[in-house]
Amino acid sequence: DPHPMVRARAAYALFHIQPYQSEEVWKRILQDTFQVVRFSALHGAIQHGKLSLSLLEKLWGLPIPLAYRKALGWLLMGVDTGAVSPARIARLLLQQPLRVRQTAYFALAQQRTNPWVERLRSICVRREPDTELRQIVSPQVRSR
Repeated sequence: DPHPMVRARAAYALFHIQPYQSEEVWKRILQDTFQVVRFSALHGAIQHGKLSLSLLEKLWGLPIPLAYRKALGWLLMGVDTGAVSPARIARLLLQQPLRVRQTAYFALAQQRTNPWVERLRSICVRREPDTELRQIVSPQVRSR
C-alpha cells in the first residue's frame, strides 16, 4: 500500500498475531522508509511476547541498514524469559553493533523490576567493552 499509516497498522496486526514470519517478510518491513511502519511491526511482536532466541538471532542477522537495525534492540522487551537464559541473550547481544546494543540497553533499563532482566543486565555490565554502554546497562543506573 502506498500509505505508510496503512502499512504501519497492517505490520502491527501481522506481527502481533504471529511474529514468526519469514525472513523475507521481516526484511521488507524493517527496510520500510517510514519509521512508523518499522516500529509498528516491532511493537506488534513485543506485544505478542514469548519471542524466542532463534527469532532474535534471525532478525539481528538480517542484512539491513544499521539505522533501521538499531531499533531491533527493543525486541528484548518481548523475550520469553522462561525459555531463554540471560547468558545466551547476552552472548547474542554482545555480537551486535554498538548502536543495536545501545537501544537494547535502554530497553532493559525500563524493565528494572524483572529478575531475569536484572541477571541479563549484570552479565552485560561485566562483558560490555564500551564504557558508556556499561553505564547505560548498569543495574545501579535507573531510568527516569
